Amino acid sequence: MRLLRASKPWTYRGTTREYLDCREPYTRAKVNAPRIVDHADGASRADKYRRDADLLRAELEAEPNDPRRWYYLGESYKGLGQFRLANLAYTNCAMLTSAPEEKYLALFRSAQMLEYQDEFDLAIDRYLMANAERPARREALLSACRLLNDCRRFRDVIRLLASGASRPLPSKDIAGIVPGAYGHLMQIELDRARLR
Repeated sequence: MRLLRASKPWTYRGTTREYLDCREPYTRAKVNAPRIVDHADGASRADKYRRDADLLRAELEAEPNDPRRWYYLGESYKGLGQFRLANLAYTNCAMLTSAPEEKYLALFRSAQMLEYQDEFDLAIDRYLMANAERPARREALLSACRLLNDCRRFRDVIRLLASGASRPLPSKDIAGIVPGAYGHLMQIELDRARLR
C-alpha cells in the first residue's frame, strides 16, 4: 500500500519485509492517480537476502504458522540462489495461508523453484496446481504451457489452452500480474504447440 488514510491507526509489522496493518477495518483499491515511482532501492545492500533470511527465520521460530513470513523467506532464499530451500518456504506458505492470492503466488513461486532445479515434471504439476487454485489468473498456466512446449508435450498445451487461453486480466488481484500472460504470450505458446 502506498496511499493511506491518515486518520486510521496504521502500524508496520515485521522486522524485515514490513507490511502495514490496521486494527480497524479498511478497504483496499487500485487507483490510477497519483503515480508513484518506486526505485526499489531497499535491496541495494549486498547482504540484504542473507540478512532478511536470518531475520525471518528468527521470527518463524516464534511464529511458525505465519504464511507471510514463509513467503518472504522463500523470496530471500530465491535471491540467494538456494532454490530447494526457497521451494520449501513457498510450499509452507501455500499450506498455511487462507488468502487465495497469496496461495496462488506461493504455489507459482514453488513451481519456478522446481523448474530452476530441473524438476520439470514436478514444476508442471505445481504450475497446474496454482492454476487450479486461482483459475482467473494466467501466469501459472502460461508457465506450464511454456515448460510443456519445451518438453515437447504439444498436445497437453493445446488441451490446456482450449480451456484457459481467453481469461481477461483480473480486476481484483494485484500481486504478480504479468500483463503479457493475458495477451500475446499465451498465443506464442499456442503457436509453438501447433507448429511443432
